[in-house]
Amino acid sequence: MIAIPFIVICAAWIISVVWVLMRQKRKPRKEVEGIHKLSVVICYRDEVINIGPLLRSIQSQALVLSDVEFIFVDDHSSDGTSQLIESMNIPNSIVLLNHGQGKKMALQTGVQKAKHTHVLLLDADVEIPDTHFSRLMKNINPAASMTVLPVIPIGNRSFFQIFQVIEFGFMEMVNRAFSKTGNPILCNGAQLCVKRTNWLESFVDIQPEIPSGDDMFLLQAMINRQELIDHITNPNLGVKFKVCESWGGLIAQRIRWGSKAKSYNDQRITRIGWWVLLAQLSWLMVYYFGLVY
Repeated sequence: MIAIPFIVICAAWIISVVWVLMRQKRKPRKEVEGIHKLSVVICYRDEVINIGPLLRSIQSQALVLSDVEFIFVDDHSSDGTSQLIESMNIPNSIVLLNHGQGKKMALQTGVQKAKHTHVLLLDADVEIPDTHFSRLMKNINPAASMTVLPVIPIGNRSFFQIFQVIEFGFMEMVNRAFSKTGNPILCNGAQLCVKRTNWLESFVDIQPEIPSGDDMFLLQAMINRQELIDHITNPNLGVKFKVCESWGGLIAQRIRWGSKAKSYNDQRITRIGWWVLLAQLSWLMVYYFGLVY
């Protein structure tokens, strides 16, 4: 009897995966003409330990990308991150001090300084592949006000981190299904492309008084204004980020996510959140009973 609900859970997951993949086959992404210029905004605070791989990748690509500018915004770091960035001598780059406090104000500082129509927002601790910017620019739809881009979680072989990778994959699977209707419900600020004017117009909607959530509030603003939102799912255009390494970090992350839930005006997000939570708790039960029995 114990095995029956677990079989149902696994079957539901398999059916969901097959359904999403079938929808993707029937509706391939249309070819786009791409963009020719790009502003990249990277906000950071005390990231000297994590930002090295990103800086080295940017440095090698910036040497051959004259139409890409890199704007680094220092959110009042105290560990020498700014000095490290300046020592790299990255072409077409500038380091600015946040004219306010917090990531949202740092983003505003960078986006206001951007010279190009399209702005790519990147987290400071992500890893990017070679020729990332040139390939990405070829796939951005210039008509889209916002482009949701792929991010790829990486973790070690511990159950704790594998659990997070599975959870992220489940959320991405659900988001892809909704994206087929032109209405993605999730995005990730680790990599996100937006038109400069649309971001500035939506600044008040990302609720600067709330410490985090710039990405999701921006998505909600774009949906409410009926702007064109594109969703690129090609993993070759993704950036990699590390999942939480401790239970304390994971709990703090979930508290931040939960604190923003009451501010979302799209109830689909709340329903999907509960669905993902129940699915993950079910997998924990499978793991537990697998060990016990």
